[in-house]
Amino acid sequence: MSSQDAKDKEIARLKTELAKATVAVTISSQIDTIRELIRLHPEDIPDIQGRAKAAEEERLRIVKDSSVKQETPASPE
Repeated sequence: MSSQDAKDKEIARLKTELAKATVAVTISSQIDTIRELIRLHPEDIPDIQGRAKAAEEERLRIVKDSSVKQETPASPE
């Protein structure tokens, strides 16, 4: 493996870690907003739960699609 390949892999790894950290920060900031909405409008809990379930299903679909793309070998050019 060349030095450039090693650098490219390290850059890709760091980009992935940054993306994960960004998602974690976004989720963390949203938790307080969700808690406040529930406190102010407890009657909306079923709607909030439905939206959360749909969002989680979409997240899982995206993760699954992403992992399938990573496992599929790139076609040679």
